[in-house]
Amino acid sequence: PRPCFRHSRHSFTMGKSGVKVSIPDARKAAKKTAKLAAAKKLEDAVTAAEALDPEIALAPFIAKPFVRNGLGTSVQCVADARKISAEDKGWIWNLLETNMRPVYGPTAWRKEAKEKKSEMTAADARYLIARATDVPNESSGNGNDPDTPCLGFVHYKFVVEEGVCVLYVYELQIAQNARRRGVGKFLMMLAEVLAKQAGCAGVMLTVQCVNAAAISFYEKNKYVLSPISPRKCDPWAFEENQYDYDIYQKIWTDDAAALLRKEGDAAFAENEEMFRTASVFVHSNDELKEAFKKAQIA
Repeated sequence: PRPCFRHSRHSFTMGKSGVKVSIPDARKAAKKTAKLAAAKKLEDAVTAAEALDPEIALAPFIAKPFVRNGLGTSVQCVADARKISAEDKGWIWNLLETNMRPVYGPTAWRKEAKEKKSEMTAADARYLIARATDVPNESSGNGNDPDTPCLGFVHYKFVVEEGVCVLYVYELQIAQNARRRGVGKFLMMLAEVLAKQAGCAGVMLTVQCVNAAAISFYEKNKYVLSPISPRKCDPWAFEENQYDYDIYQKIWTDDAAALLRKEGDAAFAENEEMFRTASVFVHSNDELKEAFKKAQIA
């Protein structure tokens, strides 16, 4: 087939010398300029969010240990993953592997583990680490002793997701003995406060479809399925088990929510068109096979 014709991005006119001179299309040039400006604005938003000191932003919430169900919890903020001690890195990885290996299964985990190790030590990786501490008296500090047992952690980054600046939770992992004691909810609350202080439009995260306990936890904490989640924007591939995860979100600005819906709708329309095209091809191919079969029999 012939290649699809597309109009040139430039119009041409004859100069005094009789040579064609390229004149940029003003509307396309303006659109490109606006797009670059929007991208720069988002880049600046992420840079500003990364510059925020989490210890200062969360000071009112972590000055004293969080106490729930007889468990005292202090929180350590780590804005640079490279500063985490070797001991904590080992504990964080062991907890992640203990919790997630059964979810992924041994085979899938071998591949996933490599990606997660890379993500965990990236320069832009940040952490909120929960540690057990004694219930303090009025004169004590926040109990944030790096030698105390760790209860769980949030691994997060500031990113741009489909044109929206968000705090993205890469991992929320809680030790078995700290579950159902408010630690996970407290850590997610801190992540949300941090996102708001950083000027983000919300919090987003990825959860495995088979992890029913995690899905229930996030839904109870008012997270909803994102319009850019595969289940929403590519249901055909999702039903064929081509995706094993969903994306959840808690967005608090109307503009950001509308933009995510727009991006999700656009992806849905594109995937629907691809599905219909593939269906026509498969149907036509089946007809050809049937006709060939009949010809052989004859």
